[in-house]
Amino acid sequence: MKSYPDLACVFLAAGLSRRFGVENKLLDTVGGMPMARRSLLPFLSLGLKDIIVVLGHEAAEVRACLEDLPVRFVLNESYREGMGASVACGFREMRNLDAKGCLVALGDLPGLRGEDVDLVCSAFAAACCEKVTLPRFEGVNGHPVCFPRRLFSELEKLSGDSGARNIVKREKERIVVPVVHAGCIRDRDTKSF
Repeated sequence: MKSYPDLACVFLAAGLSRRFGVENKLLDTVGGMPMARRSLLPFLSLGLKDIIVVLGHEAAEVRACLEDLPVRFVLNESYREGMGASVACGFREMRNLDAKGCLVALGDLPGLRGEDVDLVCSAFAAACCEKVTLPRFEGVNGHPVCFPRRLFSELEKLSGDSGARNIVKREKERIVVPVVHAGCIRDRDTKSF
């Protein structure tokens, strides 16, 4: 895999896990480790400038399962408002970070493969770090999504639960990277995974 020192990552680990039941899905064990940790592993070998983990619901517990990894933590006090608020919190933390692009990653994609994240980063870099880039499996768009710096200030202002979906849809020249594994779309919202 290549190294991407011009890219950063905002890793969303703040949600309430409402559909999962009483437990926090990010702390549920998948393959012998908490789901949040397993979902973060593909980003650690990419040589990114920074990985910002956005915490919220049960922040101390989620942080504890990631504490030994080379990441920074930020607490989203407004995590109950939804994914948009968490994305905004992560991008506000990046204001002083000199990055050409930033991946937005989800904490509940335990099947995500490093090779697929690498493909997204490589395609983004090949487009001079100017175009929204995302993976697609069998016609379904997935994560992570890489955003160019020109959109950072807009991402800082998101709110509600739609995340950055509308920004991605609006970008007509986005790059879609076909992948052959479902890990980029198979989030774990329920126990039946």
